[in-house]
Amino acid sequence: MDDHLHTEISRLDRAAERDGPGCDGVGLVVTNLLNDLAALGMLLEQAANEQWWLDAYLVAAGINQIAEDYLHDSPYPLDDAASLLAGSGSRAGRLAGRVAAASALAARRIAARSEGFRRTLEWQQQVAVLVDDLADVVIAGERETTPALANRCRQLSLAIPSLPLAVRQAVLRLPACFRDFDQRPEDLACQVERFIERWADRNRPLLVTGVRTSGSYLAPLVAAALRARGRGDARVLTLRPGRALLEEECALVRRIARGGQVLMTDDPPVTGSSLAAACAQVERLGVDRASVVLLLTLQGESPDPPPALAAYRAVVLADGEWSVHSRLEPDPVRIDLQMLMDGDLEIEAVETLRLPGAAKHRGHRRALFRVRGHDAIDGRARELAVLVSGVGLGYFGAQHLGVARSLHAFAPRVLGLRDGLLYRAWLPAERRMAADCDKLATSAAAYVATRQRTLGVARDTTVAMVGQRPVWEVGGLLLGAGFARAAPVARVALVDRAVRRLLRVTEPSVVDGSMTPEHWFAPAGNGMPAVKVGLSDRTYWSLGLACCDATFDLAGVGAFASDGTLAQRVRTAWLRETGNEVDSERWVLYELAHLWGRLRADPAQEAMVRHASARAVQRYFAGAFLTDIDGVATGGLCALDIDGVLETEQLGFPTLTRASATALRALIAHGYLPVPVTGRGLEEVRERCRAYRLVAGVAEYGSALCLEGGERIVTLVGTDGHAALRRVRAALQERDGVRLDPAHVHAVRAYRMGIDGRRRPLGAAEVSQCLQAVGVAGAIEVIQGESQTDLVASGINKGTGLRALVDALARNGGSGGPEIALAVGDTAADAPMLALARAAFVPAHAAPEAMVAGVKRVRRPYQAGLALAVAELLGHRPGACERCRVAQQTTGRELLLDLLSVPEDGLRGLVLGTIKLGAKLR
Repeated sequence: MDDHLHTEISRLDRAAERDGPGCDGVGLVVTNLLNDLAALGMLLEQAANEQWWLDAYLVAAGINQIAEDYLHDSPYPLDDAASLLAGSGSRAGRLAGRVAAASALAARRIAARSEGFRRTLEWQQQVAVLVDDLADVVIAGERETTPALANRCRQLSLAIPSLPLAVRQAVLRLPACFRDFDQRPEDLACQVERFIERWADRNRPLLVTGVRTSGSYLAPLVAAALRARGRGDARVLTLRPGRALLEEECALVRRIARGGQVLMTDDPPVTGSSLAAACAQVERLGVDRASVVLLLTLQGESPDPPPALAAYRAVVLADGEWSVHSRLEPDPVRIDLQMLMDGDLEIEAVETLRLPGAAKHRGHRRALFRVRGHDAIDGRARELAVLVSGVGLGYFGAQHLGVARSLHAFAPRVLGLRDGLLYRAWLPAERRMAADCDKLATSAAAYVATRQRTLGVARDTTVAMVGQRPVWEVGGLLLGAGFARAAPVARVALVDRAVRRLLRVTEPSVVDGSMTPEHWFAPAGNGMPAVKVGLSDRTYWSLGLACCDATFDLAGVGAFASDGTLAQRVRTAWLRETGNEVDSERWVLYELAHLWGRLRADPAQEAMVRHASARAVQRYFAGAFLTDIDGVATGGLCALDIDGVLETEQLGFPTLTRASATALRALIAHGYLPVPVTGRGLEEVRERCRAYRLVAGVAEYGSALCLEGGERIVTLVGTDGHAALRRVRAALQERDGVRLDPAHVHAVRAYRMGIDGRRRPLGAAEVSQCLQAVGVAGAIEVIQGESQTDLVASGINKGTGLRALVDALARNGGSGGPEIALAVGDTAADAPMLALARAAFVPAHAAPEAMVAGVKRVRRPYQAGLALAVAELLGHRPGACERCRVAQQTTGRELLLDLLSVPEDGLRGLVLGTIKLGAKLR
C-alpha cells in the first residue's frame, strides 16, 4: 500500500470515529469531496458494508466517471495547438493545424493499444454494470439487498491498485445535478413516466445518453426507471462533448440509429450549448434528429428550453415541478423538525416566512420558517426561525453537515440534515458584522486557521484537476492572456506550470470559498467567536475555483472591497493568529481568482470586476516597487498616458509591468512628479494616485483633476457641457447592447461586449446619429478607442487639463507652477499634452496622429518604450543607479513579474519573455 493510500485510510477512519456510526442515519459523511480513485474505493466499500445504497450508487457513478474520462482522454496540448493553428488564417498555420490534429489522433490510438488502457477498459465495464445494478436499487427505494452486491463493490475497490497511476490519481468531477442542484431520482422517474406516455412504442430500442459529468449520474438512473417500467432493453452511454467515442461505443450508437431512440440527459441548462454539442455528436453517427429526445430539468421562470435546444423534442420538468418544492412546505418541514429535534420541542405550528433578498433562479432551493412550540421539559413557549436549504443528494449534501460539526464553534446552530435538506437557525440581519471592522479580520483569521487544522487533507488534489478551472488554472488563464493568440499553447507549455509553482500548497485543507463580509455575523455572547454562514456553499463550486490552500479564503474576505484596508487587516490578523505571512504573489493571484469567479457568476458585473482586478494589481506593484522610496520633489512634472504607455490591458484589465513600474520608481526617486493624464475615469485616477503615491492626475481627457493625492477633485466641465453629457448618457442607455462605464462621471465611456468577452467601440455612424438625435452634435467631442467610444465636452482635452493642473499646483505651492519636463503618449488624444512638454516621446507603436512637432518616437513599444523615454530624461536606464535601483526580489516575485510583463515590449517581448520563463521553469 502506498503512503498516500495509507494516509487516506487513516483520515477516513478518524472521520468515521469522530462522526459516529451512521452519522444519525445520514450515511457517508466526509468533509473532502475532491477524492481520487483510491479514496473513492474505500468510500464505496464503507457505503456498501453499511448498506447505504444511495451513497454507494453516487460513489460508484463517480468512479465510473473517472474511468470513462481516462478512456476518452484528450492529449489536450496537441488539441489546443491544432485549434489555434487551424484558426490562424494562414495556409502554413492551417497545414500545421492538420499535422497537430493528426498527431493527436495518433496519440489516442497508441494509448488505446496499451496494456494499462485495456486493463482499465475491462475494469470500467464491470464498474458500469455495478452502477446499473445500484441504480435499480435506488429507483426501487430498497433499504437492504443481497450480500453479493456489497461483495462486488469490495472486489472492484480491491482492483484499483492494479490500474495505471494516471487513473488512480485522477480526481472526481463533482456532478452539478446532485451537488449544486436539488435534482432527485424521483424527478428522473417523473420524466420517464412522461416519456413513456408520449412515446409508447416498446419495439424501438433505447439509448440513454448522459453528458458527463452529470450524465454519469443521471443516465443510469433514467435507464433504471425505464427498466422499472418494463423497458429492460435501455442501454446507457455517457460522453463529454468534443471527446471521441470508443469504437464499440460508436457501433452502439449506429445500431440504435437503425430505428431506435436516443434520450439525452444533463443538469439544468443555461445556454444548452453542451447538450446541443452532445446531440450533434450522436447525429454525426447516423442518429436522426427526430429520434433524439431531451430529458430537460429547467430552472428559472421560463418554461421553455434554451434556443440552442429548440429544434429537439423534449420532456420538460419545469422549475415548479421539482420534487424539492413539495418538501419545502410547512407540513413536511414540521415532520422533519420533529425527528431532528428528537422530542426536545413539542411543535405546535410551522409558518412560512418571506425570505429576504432576491430569489435565486439557479442553484439550491431554500425557505424560511417560523416554528412555535413548547419545551418538552419545562413547558415554556419557544419560537425560532429556521432556514431549510437544499445542499445536495446523499453524501454530497452530508458534507455540509460534516463541516458544520467540525467547525461548530463558528457555525450557526445546525439542527440536522434530512434527505438533502439542511436545517439551521436563521440569523437576523441586525447581527451582520460591519465590513470594515477589526473584529471581522480577527474572526476570519481564527476561522481559517481552525479550518486548516480541523479539515486538513493528505494532498492537494486540485493539481490534477486539469480543465475544471481550479484556482491555479484560473491564474494561468488570466496571466496567459498576455501571450495574446499564443495563449493556449503558452499556458500548457509554461504559464500553468509557473502558476502551480507560485501557488504550491504545503498544508492542504478543505477551504470555504465564500468569505465576503456578508457571510459574517456577530457572536451571540461575549467570549464567543463570530458566526460564519455558508461554510461549504462555494467549497466545490460548479463554475470552478477548487483550491486546497487556506490563504485562498483569507484573500476572499476583502477581494471586493474598494481599497486594500480590509485585506491588510486580514493579513495582519493571520500573522498574529499563526505566525505565518502570506507572500504578496500568492495573495494577488487569489484575489484575482475570486474576482474572476464573481464575473463568471454574474457577467453584468464586468466593469466592477475590471476595476477591482486593476486595484489588486496596483497594490501588488506598489508594494513591490514604491513603498521603500521617498523622493523629494525637486524636478519637473512628468505627464504619462495610462493605456498603452504606463499600463497594459492585455490581461483584460489595466496593469503596470516591470518596465513601467521601474520607470515610475525611477522618476519618483529622482525627484520628478509623475502624473497620469488619461481618458480613464475620475475614480480610477484617484485610485492610482493613492496606490502609486502620486500627487495629482488628470482624468477623463482633461474633464477633471485629482489633487492632493486624490483627496481633492476639481471639475473643468461647465454647466452646458454637463447638460449635453447627461442627454447623451440617457440616449445611449436606451440603446440595446450599449454599456456605459460607471467610472466616468464628467465624460461618457460607451462600449459593447464582443462574443470573446472583450469590449468593442460603438460604430461612428451610431454615435453620430445619437448626437444628432439629442441635439448636442456641436457640444460633444468623440474619441474612438480600440475598446470603447469616449464622449467629452467640447473644448476639453488633455492639454487643457494639464495646463489647469499646473496652475492648480502653482496655487497650492504659492509660486510658479512646475515645469512639464516630460510627456509620453501614444494616440491623437495625447497630442495636446505632448505639445506642452520640454521633452515629449511616443512609444514605437504610437499612432501617427500623436506625432506633433518636437515629439520623438523611441524604438520600443508600450511600457518598454516608456522606460526608454524615462532613460532619455534621467540619462540612464531606470533602476540602473543606486538611487532608483530595485531591491533584490524573491524567486516568486521575479516569476510573477515575468508573467505580468510579457506584453510590455510587443512581439519582441513576447518571444524573449517566453524564453526567459522556459529557462526559469527548467
